[in-house]
Amino acid sequence: STVLLALATASDICFATSSMGKVKVSDVDGTPCFSVDDKRTDSFHLFGLYVVEKKPKSWRTLSTPVWQFNINPPGRWIEISAQSCFHYGVTPSFAEGVQSEPLVPYQIYDVSIKADPQNVSGHVIAYGAEFCVKPKGDGKFMVHMIQWDTVAGKRNYEVCTKK
Repeated sequence: STVLLALATASDICFATSSMGKVKVSDVDGTPCFSVDDKRTDSFHLFGLYVVEKKPKSWRTLSTPVWQFNINPPGRWIEISAQSCFHYGVTPSFAEGVQSEPLVPYQIYDVSIKADPQNVSGHVIAYGAEFCVKPKGDGKFMVHMIQWDTVAGKRNYEVCTKK
């Protein structure tokens, strides 16, 4: 029975990993804007969006969102397109959310959009990305999406360091 439990847990982990898509993080006048990055379709059922600080943490604790919104009641959704871009801190009128906290320069954040693509097999239920903001010389911020470096085989976190 221990082996069956281990296999069941491993299959759950594999499913969760294969079900993760990408979020596109854009810079709009120094504010992050989040959209689903999925070329297979242009129609999605949106359930919610979450932004949390990426910090070393105990496996016993969950990160507290710095901003989030959900479509309520649970199980309800709103249809969006891949061109829909959600500006950090602006909760859509059709959703319930928490007031956003100011983004801290050089802090790395995780963003997750819970959405179901329409008319596509192999449903993705979550889309994610990492990003940070860095100050520019004019007092505004520049948003940096943290990309995967295929040569180094790791995420390029250096884009978020002070220089």
